[in-house]
Amino acid sequence: MCVLTRSSGPEERAAQPRFRLLYVGFTAIVLLYFVRFVGPGIYGGLNNYDPMNIYSFWIRGPGQLIRNLVLFFTTYGRPMGGVYFGLLNTAS
Repeated sequence: MCVLTRSSGPEERAAQPRFRLLYVGFTAIVLLYFVRFVGPGIYGGLNNYDPMNIYSFWIRGPGQLIRNLVLFFTTYGRPMGGVYFGLLNTAS
């Protein structure tokens, strides 16, 4: 029985740190972009529309929310928003 293994040559081993540096650089750019544009929203607080959303998800119940998280081709509006507002309601 012959088992073929692939050994990495010196040129492949030299390319690995370059790919790792590219990966780390790209990840840093995406995180900086995210923090730059999404970070200020942390201090936004709740607006007048949020209590209505909290109530609409609360009245439907967690069973329907979980069902529509899995069945995402339904008319249920923003099930991940329901998770967010449900956690806000529980925390308050």
